[in-house]
Amino acid sequence: MTHEILSGVVTSYNISPRGGIEGMLLSRDEDGETVQVNFPPDTGIPLAAIGQAVTIAVDPEPHHGPHHHEGEHPVYHVVGGATEPEDGEPTTLEGAVKSLNYARHGEVNGVVLDGGEFVHLKPDGVKRVGLKIGDRIEVVGKARPMMAGGRVVEASVVNGTKVGGKKH
Repeated sequence: MTHEILSGVVTSYNISPRGGIEGMLLSRDEDGETVQVNFPPDTGIPLAAIGQAVTIAVDPEPHHGPHHHEGEHPVYHVVGGATEPEDGEPTTLEGAVKSLNYARHGEVNGVVLDGGEFVHLKPDGVKRVGLKIGDRIEVVGKARPMMAGGRVVEASVVNGTKVGGKKH
């Protein structure tokens, strides 16, 4: 099988609900299009700095079934075992949305705040709250440390709207 070779600049990383690095967004060299590249589950550390140019071998990511919607951009996985997260400590925090985080299938599943915290809402919760970059939010949930530093918060309430449920 022939793999596709992507070249581009790393624009951000996607964080898993477990707090690991799940993938990255690239701005492709040839057309500037944003593409998502997924890593093996919970890689844990960034493979290149944001702003760094990379060239990697990828395959298209298969669609994840009828319960997931099409993503906002093309999704690939790097050619090349996560454990269940601990429950975490109850917390309340406030901040501004600095960037959106994308699930492995390309749908928005949370946000990264200006303080570096990753707030996991799942795609359903993001749609329910309607968050965008720059929005101020108040989050109630359970926090755990992320492998790359900072905290991941499994949100149960965002801006007074219940978003919590079972983790997936």
